[in-house]
Amino acid sequence: MSWLPRLGEDASAYSATAIRELAVLEFAKRTPAMQSRFIRSVRSYMRFRAFEGHCNASLANALISRPTYRLSTVPRRLDTGIVKKVIDSCDLSTSYGIRERAILTLLAELGLRASEVWKLKLSDLDWTEAKLRIEGKGGRGSIVPLTQGAGDAVLDYLEKGRPSSRSEALFLRVPHPHMPLANGSEISGIARKALARCGLEGGAHVFRHTLATELLRDGKSLEDVATILRHRSVDTTTIYAKVNEPMLKRLAEPWLGGRS
Repeated sequence: MSWLPRLGEDASAYSATAIRELAVLEFAKRTPAMQSRFIRSVRSYMRFRAFEGHCNASLANALISRPTYRLSTVPRRLDTGIVKKVIDSCDLSTSYGIRERAILTLLAELGLRASEVWKLKLSDLDWTEAKLRIEGKGGRGSIVPLTQGAGDAVLDYLEKGRPSSRSEALFLRVPHPHMPLANGSEISGIARKALARCGLEGGAHVFRHTLATELLRDGKSLEDVATILRHRSVDTTTIYAKVNEPMLKRLAEPWLGGRS
Protein backbone atom coordinates (compact mmCIF):
# COMPACT_ATOMS: atom_id res chain seq x y z
CA MET A 1 0.00 0.00 0.00
CA SER A 2 1.92 2.95 -1.33
CA TRP A 3 -0.31 5.43 0.51
CA LEU A 4 0.29 3.99 4.00
CA PRO A 5 3.48 5.96 4.79
CA ARG A 6 1.60 9.19 4.22
CA LEU A 7 -1.09 8.10 6.69
CA GLY A 8 1.41 6.75 9.22
CA GLU A 9 1.77 3.52 11.17
CA ASP A 10 0.19 4.76 14.42
CA ALA A 11 -3.47 3.83 13.91
CA SER A 12 -4.47 5.44 17.21
CA ALA A 13 -3.73 8.82 15.61
CA TYR A 14 -5.92 8.23 12.56
CA SER A 15 -8.89 10.53 12.00
CA ALA A 16 -11.59 10.88 9.38
CA THR A 17 -10.11 14.22 8.36
CA ALA A 18 -6.67 12.69 7.77
CA ILE A 19 -8.16 9.87 5.72
CA ARG A 20 -10.14 12.29 3.53
CA GLU A 21 -7.09 14.51 3.00
CA LEU A 22 -5.18 11.43 1.89
CA ALA A 23 -8.02 10.52 -0.49
CA VAL A 24 -7.95 13.97 -2.11
CA LEU A 25 -4.25 13.53 -2.90
CA GLU A 26 -4.65 9.96 -4.12
CA PHE A 27 -7.74 10.64 -6.24
CA ALA A 28 -5.91 13.37 -8.15
CA LYS A 29 -3.60 10.79 -9.67
CA ARG A 30 -5.99 7.86 -10.09
CA THR A 31 -8.65 6.87 -12.62
CA PRO A 32 -12.22 6.28 -11.37
CA ALA A 33 -11.57 2.52 -11.34
CA MET A 34 -8.38 3.00 -9.33
CA GLN A 35 -10.18 5.37 -6.96
CA SER A 36 -12.66 2.58 -6.21
CA ARG A 37 -9.80 0.19 -5.54
CA PHE A 38 -8.20 2.75 -3.23
CA ILE A 39 -11.45 3.17 -1.25
CA ARG A 40 -11.79 -0.60 -0.84
CA SER A 41 -8.18 -0.88 0.26
CA VAL A 42 -8.50 1.87 2.86
CA ARG A 43 -11.73 0.47 4.26
CA SER A 44 -10.32 -3.05 4.52
CA TYR A 45 -7.22 -1.73 6.22
CA MET A 46 -9.27 0.29 8.73
CA ARG A 47 -11.43 -2.72 9.55
CA PHE A 48 -8.31 -4.81 10.15
CA ARG A 49 -6.72 -2.21 12.43
CA ALA A 50 -10.02 -1.79 14.29
CA PHE A 51 -10.27 -5.59 14.75
CA GLU A 52 -6.78 -5.49 16.26
CA GLY A 53 -8.01 -2.75 18.63
CA HIS A 54 -5.75 -0.06 17.19
CA CYS A 55 -8.41 2.42 15.97
CA ASN A 56 -12.13 3.22 15.97
CA ALA A 57 -14.15 0.91 13.70
CA SER A 58 -16.17 3.88 12.40
CA LEU A 59 -13.12 5.06 10.44
CA ALA A 60 -13.88 2.36 7.89
CA ASN A 61 -16.69 4.65 6.75
CA ALA A 62 -14.55 7.78 6.43
CA LEU A 63 -14.71 7.45 2.64
CA ILE A 64 -18.00 7.10 0.77
CA SER A 65 -18.18 3.93 -1.27
CA ARG A 66 -18.00 4.18 -5.04
CA PRO A 67 -21.78 3.83 -5.74
CA THR A 68 -22.36 7.14 -3.92
CA TYR A 69 -19.06 8.64 -4.99
CA ARG A 70 -19.55 7.82 -8.65
CA LEU A 71 -20.01 11.50 -9.56
CA SER A 72 -16.72 13.07 -8.56
CA THR A 73 -17.95 16.56 -9.41
CA VAL A 74 -20.78 18.59 -7.97
CA PRO A 75 -24.00 18.19 -10.01
CA ARG A 76 -24.61 21.05 -12.43
CA ARG A 77 -26.78 23.74 -10.89
CA LEU A 78 -27.93 27.24 -11.73
CA ASP A 79 -26.86 30.28 -9.76
CA THR A 80 -29.33 32.07 -7.53
CA GLY A 81 -31.74 34.16 -9.58
CA ILE A 82 -30.96 32.43 -12.87
CA VAL A 83 -33.90 30.04 -12.59
CA LYS A 84 -36.31 32.99 -12.40
CA LYS A 85 -34.57 34.59 -15.37
CA VAL A 86 -35.03 31.44 -17.46
CA ILE A 87 -38.71 31.12 -16.52
CA ASP A 88 -39.33 34.82 -17.11
CA SER A 89 -37.85 34.47 -20.61
CA CYS A 90 -40.88 32.44 -21.75
CA ASP A 91 -42.97 34.23 -24.36
CA LEU A 92 -46.42 34.31 -22.77
CA SER A 93 -47.99 35.74 -25.91
CA THR A 94 -47.86 32.26 -27.45
CA SER A 95 -49.25 28.86 -26.45
CA TYR A 96 -45.73 27.47 -26.69
CA GLY A 97 -44.45 29.98 -24.14
CA ILE A 98 -47.36 29.43 -21.72
CA ARG A 99 -46.78 25.66 -21.89
CA GLU A 100 -43.05 26.16 -21.48
CA ARG A 101 -43.47 28.27 -18.34
CA ALA A 102 -45.73 25.64 -16.74
CA ILE A 103 -43.21 22.89 -17.47
CA LEU A 104 -40.21 24.87 -16.23
CA THR A 105 -42.00 25.91 -13.05
CA LEU A 106 -42.87 22.31 -12.22
CA LEU A 107 -39.25 21.31 -12.78
CA ALA A 108 -37.89 24.18 -10.71
CA GLU A 109 -40.32 24.42 -7.79
CA LEU A 110 -41.22 20.76 -7.30
CA GLY A 111 -37.96 19.17 -8.48
CA LEU A 112 -39.81 16.84 -10.85
CA ARG A 113 -37.95 14.67 -13.31
CA ALA A 114 -38.63 15.17 -17.02
CA SER A 115 -40.37 11.78 -17.20
CA GLU A 116 -42.60 12.72 -14.25
CA VAL A 117 -43.73 15.93 -15.95
CA TRP A 118 -44.38 14.05 -19.19
CA LYS A 119 -46.60 11.46 -17.43
CA LEU A 120 -48.81 14.02 -15.71
CA LYS A 121 -52.54 13.70 -16.38
CA LEU A 122 -55.38 16.12 -15.78
CA SER A 123 -56.68 13.80 -13.08
CA ASP A 124 -53.39 14.10 -11.19
CA LEU A 125 -54.22 17.70 -10.26
CA ASP A 126 -56.08 18.19 -6.99
CA TRP A 127 -56.97 21.87 -6.87
CA THR A 128 -58.99 21.56 -3.67
CA GLU A 129 -56.08 20.17 -1.64
CA ALA A 130 -53.39 21.90 -3.73
CA LYS A 131 -51.68 18.60 -4.39
CA LEU A 132 -50.24 16.80 -7.39
CA ARG A 133 -49.98 13.08 -7.95
CA ILE A 134 -46.88 12.00 -9.82
CA GLU A 135 -45.64 8.69 -11.15
CA GLY A 136 -41.99 8.38 -10.21
CA LYS A 137 -39.27 5.88 -11.02
CA GLY A 138 -40.39 2.28 -11.16
CA GLY A 139 -44.01 3.31 -11.34
CA ARG A 140 -44.02 4.49 -7.72
CA GLY A 141 -46.79 7.01 -7.10
CA SER A 142 -46.33 10.03 -4.84
CA ILE A 143 -48.41 12.98 -3.72
CA VAL A 144 -46.57 16.31 -3.59
CA PRO A 145 -47.76 19.79 -2.57
CA LEU A 146 -48.55 22.10 -5.47
CA THR A 147 -46.69 25.36 -4.88
CA GLN A 148 -48.32 28.71 -5.59
CA GLY A 149 -46.01 29.41 -8.52
CA ALA A 150 -46.44 25.98 -10.09
CA GLY A 151 -50.20 26.03 -9.55
CA ASP A 152 -50.56 29.46 -11.13
CA ALA A 153 -48.43 28.48 -14.14
CA VAL A 154 -50.32 25.22 -14.73
CA LEU A 155 -53.70 26.93 -14.33
CA ASP A 156 -52.66 29.62 -16.81
CA TYR A 157 -51.67 26.89 -19.25
CA LEU A 158 -55.02 25.12 -18.84
CA GLU A 159 -56.94 28.34 -19.40
CA LYS A 160 -54.88 29.92 -22.17
CA GLY A 161 -52.38 27.48 -23.64
CA ARG A 162 -53.71 23.92 -23.65
CA PRO A 163 -55.60 22.99 -26.82
CA SER A 164 -59.07 21.47 -26.51
CA SER A 165 -58.61 17.71 -26.48
CA ARG A 166 -60.09 14.50 -25.13
CA SER A 167 -56.62 13.39 -24.07
CA GLU A 168 -56.00 12.97 -20.34
CA ALA A 169 -52.36 14.03 -20.78
CA LEU A 170 -51.65 17.39 -19.17
CA PHE A 171 -49.13 18.61 -21.73
CA LEU A 172 -50.01 18.39 -25.41
CA ARG A 173 -48.42 19.35 -28.68
CA VAL A 174 -49.46 22.82 -29.84
CA PRO A 175 -49.92 22.04 -33.57
CA HIS A 176 -52.95 20.07 -34.72
CA PRO A 177 -53.58 17.21 -34.03
CA HIS A 178 -53.00 18.03 -30.38
CA MET A 179 -51.34 14.78 -29.33
CA PRO A 180 -49.54 14.13 -26.02
CA LEU A 181 -45.78 14.59 -26.03
CA ALA A 182 -43.95 11.42 -27.05
CA ASN A 183 -41.74 10.95 -23.99
CA GLY A 184 -39.74 12.63 -21.27
CA SER A 185 -37.02 13.56 -23.73
CA GLU A 186 -39.37 16.16 -25.20
CA ILE A 187 -39.68 17.77 -21.76
CA SER A 188 -35.89 17.81 -21.52
CA GLY A 189 -35.73 19.35 -24.97
CA ILE A 190 -38.07 22.16 -23.92
CA ALA A 191 -35.92 22.84 -20.86
CA ARG A 192 -32.73 22.72 -22.93
CA LYS A 193 -34.04 25.30 -25.40
CA ALA A 194 -35.12 27.61 -22.59
CA LEU A 195 -31.69 27.40 -20.97
CA ALA A 196 -29.94 27.96 -24.31
CA ARG A 197 -32.04 31.07 -24.86
CA CYS A 198 -30.39 32.49 -21.74
CA GLY A 199 -26.90 31.38 -22.80
CA LEU A 200 -26.89 28.32 -20.51
CA GLU A 201 -26.28 24.61 -21.02
CA GLY A 202 -28.15 21.67 -19.52
CA GLY A 203 -31.54 20.05 -19.54
CA ALA A 204 -34.47 19.37 -17.23
CA HIS A 205 -32.39 17.79 -14.49
CA VAL A 206 -30.40 20.95 -13.81
CA PHE A 207 -33.53 22.43 -12.21
CA ARG A 208 -33.78 19.44 -9.88
CA HIS A 209 -30.11 19.76 -8.96
CA THR A 210 -30.54 23.45 -8.30
CA LEU A 211 -33.52 22.91 -6.01
CA ALA A 212 -31.67 20.23 -4.03
CA THR A 213 -28.55 22.30 -3.45
CA GLU A 214 -30.54 25.41 -2.56
CA LEU A 215 -32.56 23.46 0.01
CA LEU A 216 -29.36 22.22 1.62
CA ARG A 217 -27.87 25.71 1.63
CA ASP A 218 -31.04 26.92 3.35
CA GLY A 219 -30.47 24.48 6.18
CA LYS A 220 -32.71 21.58 5.19
CA SER A 221 -31.46 18.15 6.28
CA LEU A 222 -30.51 15.38 3.88
CA GLU A 223 -33.59 13.49 5.03
CA ASP A 224 -35.80 16.48 4.16
CA VAL A 225 -34.27 16.83 0.70
CA ALA A 226 -34.50 13.08 0.09
CA THR A 227 -38.22 13.27 0.89
CA ILE A 228 -38.79 16.24 -1.42
CA LEU A 229 -36.89 14.61 -4.28
CA ARG A 230 -38.49 11.21 -3.53
CA HIS A 231 -35.19 9.37 -3.30
CA ARG A 232 -35.49 5.77 -2.14
CA SER A 233 -32.41 6.18 0.03
CA VAL A 234 -30.80 9.21 1.63
CA ASP A 235 -27.52 7.88 0.23
CA THR A 236 -28.62 9.10 -3.21
CA THR A 237 -29.05 12.60 -1.78
CA THR A 238 -25.51 12.77 -0.35
CA ILE A 239 -24.17 13.77 -3.77
CA TYR A 240 -25.67 17.22 -3.16
CA ALA A 241 -23.74 17.57 0.10
CA LYS A 242 -20.69 18.26 -2.05
CA VAL A 243 -21.92 21.79 -2.76
CA ASN A 244 -19.38 22.97 -0.19
CA GLU A 245 -16.80 21.42 2.12
CA PRO A 246 -18.17 22.70 5.47
CA MET A 247 -21.51 21.06 4.69
CA LEU A 248 -19.79 17.79 3.83
CA LYS A 249 -17.91 17.83 7.13
CA ARG A 250 -21.11 18.44 9.09
CA LEU A 251 -22.81 15.54 7.33
CA ALA A 252 -19.85 13.25 7.94
CA GLU A 253 -20.07 13.70 11.70
CA PRO A 254 -23.07 11.45 12.38
CA TRP A 255 -21.70 8.76 10.06
CA LEU A 256 -18.50 8.56 12.10
CA GLY A 257 -19.92 8.59 15.57
CA GLY A 258 -18.96 12.21 16.21
CA ARG A 259 -15.29 11.76 15.33
CA SER A 260 -13.68 14.13 12.84
